[in-house]
Amino acid sequence: MYYDTVKTTIAENLGLPKDAVLDLPLVSITGSREITIDNFKNIREFSDNCLCINAGGLHILLCGRGLEITCLTKETLTVRGDIEAVNFVK
Repeated sequence: MYYDTVKTTIAENLGLPKDAVLDLPLVSITGSREITIDNFKNIREFSDNCLCINAGGLHILLCGRGLEITCLTKETLTVRGDIEAVNFVK
């Protein structure tokens, strides 16, 4: 915990992006139709109504209907569909 606090303080003082310094995911949501997650680790589970993503010490759970992965690279994941819920679980 202390290590994360120090890294956060350094990032803030130097004007560095916290997602990169702390190895956190960057989540961008466009309405309820699209979500892009940068800096994720892997996909744990995927179906057309549920997606679970490992993002380091955090899991991101997407629930909805007609979910489809439209972009997948080493660092970026984009999902489209009717997104009904986004949950962050430690």
